[in-house]
Amino acid sequence: MGFGLIEDDTNRFDIEPTAADVNEADTADWEDFEPIALPNDALSIPAPNNTAITAPELIQPTPVATATTGWQAPQRAQHGQRQLILDTETTGINPLTERIIEIGVVEMVNRKPTGNTLHVYLNPEQPVGDSVAIHGITDEFLADKLRFADVAEAVSAFLVGAEIIAHNASFDMNFLEAELRRCGLPALAGQVQVTDTLAIAKRKHAGQKNSLDALVRRYDIKPRDRTYHGALLDAEILADVYLAMTGGQVTLDMTGQTQEDSATPKSHRRFAGRQIPVIAAHVAELAQHDQWLDQLEQGKAAVMSLWRQVQHEL
Repeated sequence: MGFGLIEDDTNRFDIEPTAADVNEADTADWEDFEPIALPNDALSIPAPNNTAITAPELIQPTPVATATTGWQAPQRAQHGQRQLILDTETTGINPLTERIIEIGVVEMVNRKPTGNTLHVYLNPEQPVGDSVAIHGITDEFLADKLRFADVAEAVSAFLVGAEIIAHNASFDMNFLEAELRRCGLPALAGQVQVTDTLAIAKRKHAGQKNSLDALVRRYDIKPRDRTYHGALLDAEILADVYLAMTGGQVTLDMTGQTQEDSATPKSHRRFAGRQIPVIAAHVAELAQHDQWLDQLEQGKAAVMSLWRQVQHEL
């Protein structure tokens, strides 16, 4: 999932982190989604040395009409509670200085994919740097792609009102918030509900590795090639993991039948007092059973089958 927060286990990256990575990661170890609810002039994200951190610099974009670029956000599902499985790829781990380069979203309603996916690559207007080792997305590939400012309103409109599900959600949400603030757009706080699958996994599997790869193995999810972390691919995988991790009996609409049955327990009494018939085994069947037990015990000195032990005690 790009650069994620530090987990309880050591599987923070799929590559060995450098000392610089570890030091920088300390500044991004945020445990909740609260920062995006703050005013646009500051982000109260604590730095290791307790120094103040200012919000991303507000830019004045000159958006390109998406109609001329061939990209547009998908239509939102019109009915039901929308759940959006979301992942991002970025140039680094600090949302105040780094940028989003890919967004992938899978839409579900009532725990079923609707077929709607939002996917876009973005020109970060800065080098991807060492992060290319994680996602494989190069500066050359992104050179002619849209900027976040070009798609910000469409992305925000697609997300608002939904439950956003992400692995290490504060990482993705703080990046989205920083990008929206750069464009002068409203915060997502109060407009979306956020579910962190990493937090769920840590509660269910305390002390174990809970990276996306580890959960795929644990829940026997169909493996995919994750040599590089693609946002849409990871969102699709996370959708499978989320459904497996939160699976259970689906609430069925009994159209009033449940209420009627619970109010009239006598509907279950029609079986009371009935004699259950007992059909005894035929003599030939008993002989065949004894023969089978003889074969089972053959060659096992002083060993008697459990069936014969019980019969002997009776």
